[in-house]
Amino acid sequence: MRPISRLSAVLILALLSAGAERSAAVDGEMKARIRVNAGKVVTEVNPMIYGHFIEHLGKCIRDGLWTPGARGHELVLGGVRRDVFQAISELQIPLLRWPGGCFADGYHWRDGIGQTHLRPVRKNQAWGGQEDNLFGTDEFLKLCAELGIEPLINVNLGSGTAEEAREWVEYVNAPADTPPGSLRARNGRPAPYRVRYWGIGNESWGAHEIGSFRRGRDYAEKYLSFHRAMKQADPAIKVMAVGALPPLIDWNKEVLEAAADSIDFLSLHIYFPSFIFPRKYKKKEDMYYGIVASGRKLEELLEQFDADIRRYGGKNPDIRIALDEWNLWWDGQQIIRAEDYELSSALFTADVLARLQRWSDRVAFANFAQLVNVLGAIITDENSLFLTPSYLSFLLFRRHSGELLVESSTDGPVFRNLEFGIVPPMSDNPLVECSATLDAAGGKLSLIVINKHYDKPVETEIGIAGFPRAGAASVWEINGDSPHAMNSFAEPDAVRIVEKTAVVSSDPFIYTLPPHSVTAIVLTRDNRRE
Repeated sequence: MRPISRLSAVLILALLSAGAERSAAVDGEMKARIRVNAGKVVTEVNPMIYGHFIEHLGKCIRDGLWTPGARGHELVLGGVRRDVFQAISELQIPLLRWPGGCFADGYHWRDGIGQTHLRPVRKNQAWGGQEDNLFGTDEFLKLCAELGIEPLINVNLGSGTAEEAREWVEYVNAPADTPPGSLRARNGRPAPYRVRYWGIGNESWGAHEIGSFRRGRDYAEKYLSFHRAMKQADPAIKVMAVGALPPLIDWNKEVLEAAADSIDFLSLHIYFPSFIFPRKYKKKEDMYYGIVASGRKLEELLEQFDADIRRYGGKNPDIRIALDEWNLWWDGQQIIRAEDYELSSALFTADVLARLQRWSDRVAFANFAQLVNVLGAIITDENSLFLTPSYLSFLLFRRHSGELLVESSTDGPVFRNLEFGIVPPMSDNPLVECSATLDAAGGKLSLIVINKHYDKPVETEIGIAGFPRAGAASVWEINGDSPHAMNSFAEPDAVRIVEKTAVVSSDPFIYTLPPHSVTAIVLTRDNRRE
C-alpha cells in the first residue's frame, strides 16, 4: 500500500479499522480463569499462517534485506548480511510473498534476471525513486530455497500482460530442456524452482493501484485471461485473486460469480488501527488499548470476508482466505520510520496469531507486512539490527506453540467502549486471551496467554484436563518496563523475552500474568501419572 497522502482508497481500510475513540473502561475483578481440555483436538494448526512479505518499498529490500555492497559484514548468497539472514532463519518462515504489494503491478520480471551489471535501472512506479533490479526472481527464490521457505509470487496485472505472466511461470517452473528453462539454467539454476503459489494483481479495487478497476467483474475478466495463460505454463500452480473489504460490497460478489471456478485463494489486506489513529487518542493509554483491541476486529472482518466466499463462491467450495498483508500501520511515515512500534505491537501480533490458529481451516496463509524495515519485524542500519516486539511474538509462537490446537476457554475482565469508525462498536473484548496447543507427539502442552491490561497484573486460575503433567513448567515472557517500551539501536532489548519457571503441581494452578505481557507456559507430559 501507499502512504495516506497518495491514496484515497486506503481511507476505506482506515475507517474500517479505526481504533478506540474513548477510554477503555475495564469491567471485572483482575482475575481470570482458563480451562483447557488437552484431550480434545480442535484442528491442526496451519503453519502457513506464520508467513511474511517483502516488497521493493523504502529499505525493505535494497539497503535492508539485500545489501551486496555492505562493508564489514559476511554476506550470504552474495547480498544478505549474515546477521539479517540469521534473524530471518530464527523465524522459521513457512511462506514469503514478493515482489509486492503495489510494486508488483509495475514490475516486469525480465528486468530482474541475468547478469546484475546488465540489468536496467527503472523508475519505481508505485513508490517513487529508482529500482536497480539487483534483487530479482533468482535472488528471491534462492533465498527461499536456502531457508526452506515456500515462495509466493505476485504477477503484474496492472501494467503487464497475460503472456508476460505465463512466461514468468515458465521461467520459474519449466524443465531445463525447454527455452524458458534453458534461460533459467544459463542464469545459474538448471532445476525448476517448482513455485506453487501465485497471485494475480494487488488491491486492484483501489485508485492508488496501477491498472486498477472500478468493478469486480472487470478485474475478473482480466484475471481469467491471466489464469488461463499461467495454468497453460504449469497446471499444478495455485492462484490467488484480489478480494476487498466492505464498503466495496459488490467487489467480492462480482469476482466470485465470474471466476470462482478459477480461484484457489481470495486475497484480504488489513492494517490496524487507523490512519486517523493519532488524532483520535488524547491519552497514551487510549492509544495502547486501540492497538491491543484490534485483533478482535480483525477476526470480525475475517468472518465478513469468509461469509462472502461462502455466499458467492458456491461453484467452488474450496476457495480459502489469503490474508497476504496484515499489520499495524497508523502513520504514512512508518514505511520510512519503522522504529516506533511499542510493546503493544507484540500483544497485537500474538493476539492475531492465536486467532489465526483457530482459523486454520479457512485461512490458507497469512503474510505479515513486512519482514525488514518497512513496518518491519527486523530493523537494520548499515552497522547492526534490532528486533521489533512483533518479531518477538512470531519467535515465541514458532518456538513454543504446537501443531495441534486443543479446546480452551477463558473467563475474566473485559474492556468496553471501543468504537471502530463507520462499523458498529465491538462486543466486549477480553483482557486475557489464550491459545492452547499440543506438539505432534503429544508430549508438550503450550499455553500462550496475553494480558492486555495497561498496568495491572491478572491472577489467572488455569485448569487442565486430559494432560497429566510434571510439577514444573517452562515459561517465556515478552515484556518491557512500561507498556510503551520499544526497541531501538540504542536499546535493542527494551522489549525482550525472559525465561522463567513456574510451579504447576496443584490442579487448577494459579499463575499471575504481568501487565502488558505475552507469556508462553509449556508443560511436559508425565507418563507416570497416566
